[in-house]
Order: sequence, then structure tokens, then C-alpha cells
Amino acid sequence: MKQLNYYSLLVLILVLFSCKESESKKEDETEKVTLEVQFFVGNEPLNLLKEYQNDLNQKYLLENFKFYLSNFEFESASTNETFKVEDSYLLFSAEREKSIFEREILVKKGEFDKMNFSIGIDSVTNTSLDNTGDLDISNSMAWDWNTGYKFVVMEGKYFNDTSNSNASIPLVFHIGLNQNYKKVSLSFDSVNEKGVFDTSNKRIVLKVDLNDFFSSPNQIDFNEINNIMGGGKSLLLSQNYENGFITLKETE
Repeated sequence: MKQLNYYSLLVLILVLFSCKESESKKEDETEKVTLEVQFFVGNEPLNLLKEYQNDLNQKYLLENFKFYLSNFEFESASTNETFKVEDSYLLFSAEREKSIFEREILVKKGEFDKMNFSIGIDSVTNTSLDNTGDLDISNSMAWDWNTGYKFVVMEGKYFNDTSNSNASIPLVFHIGLNQNYKKVSLSFDSVNEKGVFDTSNKRIVLKVDLNDFFSSPNQIDFNEINNIMGGGKSLLLSQNYENGFITLKETE
């Protein structure tokens, strides 16, 4: 019995040592990179509760705006390598009087030409709500009528009666379901002369533009589309956030 206990203790020590060595090696091979998301309406920083106009001159304001970015990948043309960021499910949220939101990820040291990520949650993770961190259901991003997550939540008001500034209808866009999970690819040559991102720079700045969310490629008329809860015409909006809604602003 004593020999068995000694053997079990030895195995446990070796396992712990191996885990520490693996974690140390991973830290040596990676850099902490800050992802900075800046919220805009055109060229103006977004402020919640401030009134804006869409391309159809319809007045609106937002009270709540948040979304998931997930499954980050970095591609290198020189090494023909793709590095996948582990467990990269990040919830970004606009706040009142704050239009910049930051998160950190671990990226393999080196130079990369392209960054890929998705808006939403992949189908495997989307079937389970037994998650932690940004996927914790306490973040109010899980459906209460269906298994899965809301990928984008946008809530506010649309002032549909121009003769009465107090007359408004709710704007409610809760977009999810697997068909609205969209992949985005951004090339670093759009902002860097060398055409690559060096992880020693340690900061990637993304711009989110509400004008594109409501207008490109699908023009959203608030008179016709003002309440989406999962399905319906949600594909029109997910096509918009797949195309130009998030752009690469700079690296530092």
C-alpha cells in the first residue's frame, strides 16, 4: 500500500512539473497582444443615448450595443503557417461616454500578414451554455427561448414621427443562430508599409462603424425592419456585419 501511494505521488509530481514546463514554454513562444475596438458612427465616435441619423435620414439612438468576436487566427505567408488563438471568445460592449474597448489575446511571436476572426459563436460552442468567462450566461447574451447565444445585441429607439420629437418605437436587433455566424478576414497590408503585423507591436486597433451595419450591402429601413429576434430578416444584418462593419484601423 505504501509503495502504491509513493508511486501515485511520484506520478502526480511528474504531471505537475510537465504542466508547468508546458505553460512556461507557451509563454516563451507567445506575446500578449491587445485588441482595441473603437466604436464609430461614420467618422464620429459612438456615444450611447446620443441621437444619430442613418443613410435614410432616420433619427435613432442606441441604449445597448454588444457583440461576440471569436476564433481568432493569424496567417503568415512567409512560413505558410496559421496560428489559432486558444479559447478566443470575446464580448465587446459599447458603454456610455466610452467608445473604446480593449481585450488581450496570446499570439505566437512573429510576423503575420492576415488576421481572421468570426462574428458570433461557432456551432459546436453554440450548442452548450455550460461555459465561463465571456460566454457565461450571466452576460445576458444567451437566448431564453432557445439553446445558443445572441451574436449581436443592439437596442435603442427610432424616432419615426419627425413632427413629434417624443414619439418613438423600440429598435431591437438580437441576432444569432448558426446561419448568422460570419467570418471576417483583414489584411495588415492595408495599414502597414511592410504589409505584416509584428507581435512586438502588441496592439491591433479595429474600427466598428454603425453606418455600415445599417447600410452595406443591405439598406435597413427602420420603418420596415426594427425588431429582429434571432430569425426573420436577420440575414440582411449579418450580411452587413460580414462586409465592412469591422475594419483594420491601425497597429501599434
